[in-house]
Amino acid sequence: MISETVRPASARLVTTKCETAAAVSHFVVTKRAEAGRTVSEITPLQGVDRVNELTRMLGGQSEAARRHAEDLLQRAQGESGKS
Repeated sequence: MISETVRPASARLVTTKCETAAAVSHFVVTKRAEAGRTVSEITPLQGVDRVNELTRMLGGQSEAARRHAEDLLQRAQGESGKS
């Protein structure tokens, strides 16, 4: 289920974790088998869910990975506020 409209012009391929942290929006894409068919879901992430997903991408649920994720997100927010 998509709860927000995703415009193709605003979509971009994210290739690094730093770019992921700097992105305005963050989504997680999952897929599963259901009744013999593949079902894909796109879920927008915010707040702690965004930190958790970036932590996972950085290598798991260690405290060091979590601190790194939080630091990347804080830096990205600081840079997006610059003119």
